[in-house]
Amino acid sequence: MRKILIFSLVFRLILAPWAFHGDSYEFLNWGKSLQEFGTESFYLRDTPDASHPNYPPGFYLVLLANQNIYQVAKNLLWQLNVYVKIFPSNLFLWFESDYGRILFNKLPAIFADVGLGYLIYLFVSDIKNQKAGTLASSLFLLSPPIWYNSAVWGSTESIFSFPLVASFYAIYKKKLIIAALLFAAAFLIKPTVLITLPIFAPLWFKSADLRLFIKTSLIAIPLFYLAHLPFNANLTPVWILNLYKNDVLREVLGYFVANAFNAWGLLFGFEPKPDSALLLGIQGRVWGYFIYASFAGYFLWKVRNKISQPNLFFAMALLSFVGFLFLTRIHERYFYLTLLFLAPLAGFRRTIKNAFWLLSGIHLVNLYHYWWVPRIDFLVNFLSLRIVEQGLILFNIGLFVWLFTLFRKEYAKT
Repeated sequence: MRKILIFSLVFRLILAPWAFHGDSYEFLNWGKSLQEFGTESFYLRDTPDASHPNYPPGFYLVLLANQNIYQVAKNLLWQLNVYVKIFPSNLFLWFESDYGRILFNKLPAIFADVGLGYLIYLFVSDIKNQKAGTLASSLFLLSPPIWYNSAVWGSTESIFSFPLVASFYAIYKKKLIIAALLFAAAFLIKPTVLITLPIFAPLWFKSADLRLFIKTSLIAIPLFYLAHLPFNANLTPVWILNLYKNDVLREVLGYFVANAFNAWGLLFGFEPKPDSALLLGIQGRVWGYFIYASFAGYFLWKVRNKISQPNLFFAMALLSFVGFLFLTRIHERYFYLTLLFLAPLAGFRRTIKNAFWLLSGIHLVNLYHYWWVPRIDFLVNFLSLRIVEQGLILFNIGLFVWLFTLFRKEYAKT
């Protein structure tokens, strides 16, 4: 297992300098602003060449911490450049450039990727055996869209996913206070974790009593408050509520779909279409919430008595799959959670392993779609055809139907 972890880390570090997504430049400029002007009033000021901040405070604290570590590393390189004659000065100049800083900003996602691989190994090894744990971890770490997401794109999915998966592992280990704090930490990095809340919350409360709930609240609420305090010295509950209402939980692009191979992309394509549009007299986003809530209730009912069994992974994977397919304002990157929860399950069943690779292939194409890195003109032209896009989406939906049918037949006979 150690060799797989080391290989996965080195492989990602080799890939990291070769491409920089537009998101990376936004993270770069946010980081510069945080380092130069501090966190106070960050959500109120304009950051040059970056959009208005729309992540929770936890992400920006991670970004700031990473920038501070970068500064220490840069100072060390400068000392080597001054005192070691054979040290290549061009390396320092590159590291000091925006490209070097963007590369450094990819490191949290890369390390979180590898950390997730290790968590999957621990989880599956505990439930079954080390061989199954190694298989599940390897599937996750070697899956092309996983390393493409973190090392090439430089996205944030693995950063919030690490404490999220750790929170479920903590529930499994009956460490409920730690589980709640980890889930809150994941939320403070990216609110996408709310997709998993319909299963996390009942599982947590199933093992907790009123006394533990009060004790956890007395710890979690002050820590949640302190996470926001650096951004507003005069912090109030109203300010926090408005932050999430107006900035964090409000998707700037209020469209049906943001380049996700889902049901809305099948119906409307990827042109901007507000999800407030009416379908059968009901707003599109309301349809999305209704479909998601219906599936969430079903999965919760099925896994209510099987917290430590593989069908929990299955329910989590399918619930995140439902969110990806039917919620509006979904980006292509959000499919990360589905693969993340399918990987442990693949350590138990060969059929799931086959589905995992098929879905990995579709997700990789979806990440490549519209970014086109590396650019291969034949693929760009082919994948831009509307009939090809529709075919891939239908295949994606078909795989969901297949997995959902398998879940009903083999994992949820309650």
